[in-house]
Amino acid sequence: MPSDKRPGLTKQVLIDTALRLLDEVGLEGLTVRRLAAELGVQSPALYWHIRTKQELLDGMADAICRAPGMGPPRDDESWQDWLLRRARAYRATLLARRDGARVVAHARSLSQETVALFDRELAAMVERGFTPALALHTIGALTSYVNGFVLREQAPAPAPAPALGPTAAPALGSALEPTPGPQPGPTPEPAAGPPPKPAPEPAPGPPAVPAPSPAREPAPGPTPGPTPEPTLEPAAVPPAEPAPSPAPAPGPTSSRAPGSLDAAPATLAAAVLEGGQSIGETAFEHGLRVFIAGTSAVLSHEHNGPTTPTRTAP
Repeated sequence: MPSDKRPGLTKQVLIDTALRLLDEVGLEGLTVRRLAAELGVQSPALYWHIRTKQELLDGMADAICRAPGMGPPRDDESWQDWLLRRARAYRATLLARRDGARVVAHARSLSQETVALFDRELAAMVERGFTPALALHTIGALTSYVNGFVLREQAPAPAPAPALGPTAAPALGSALEPTPGPQPGPTPEPAAGPPPKPAPEPAPGPPAVPAPSPAREPAPGPTPGPTPEPTLEPAAVPPAEPAPSPAPAPGPTSSRAPGSLDAAPATLAAAVLEGGQSIGETAFEHGLRVFIAGTSAVLSHEHNGPTTPTRTAP
């Protein structure tokens, strides 16, 4: 509930309040009207400090990016250790905010203070042997890796498919039973009413005498000839029935439940049993190690040129 002793409206107050609302309602529920209601003002009052909602999202993303503590490596810190520390802290900050990765992904610009801190990081990378372009590519790629990884971590989990367990069996059985047709009901009784009137009798008159029909002589038919003798033909033999084909031998039946680990491909199942996963802490750390190894190889290529593999004499 808004209080009469609320602080004066400033852009920073709007950003801090929007971040707090983000944790409560998520990015979809964060609207300018909701923010104004939280601050106890009308929506037009916010536009004295932010021109559009995108400017508000940019300010929120800027605050999230600076929260882990941007800045160059320490004097006794290698660029590898610094990148690892920076990536881990950045991921923790994104995970601490509901839809934090989505807010940063929607950002279009950063503040001048954040850009100045980023420039100091690039300068420190150049001092450690990177070219300006390679330093920019390295930090940019690492930031994109963390953003994409957290986007997947914060994505809503899909709803599980309904299982055909004991509780679903009766419903499934009743759905497969044939629907009974209409049953004959009792014969309806005739409605009560006045009895029908009898049909009128015909008037009496002289009886009708049928006219005699002329006699007809039978027409002459064909003269019967000699009776033909029966021919002796062989009796028809019924065709032989085909021999029944042998029944196929019963094969092994699969008892693997859909979606179970036993139904997965062999290599994938072995990877999962060994603790492999595509999301989570282990997967994230593996990605960091691959990124550091790849960056070291690129940096060595920049300094020493491509290495030619040596061939031994047979």
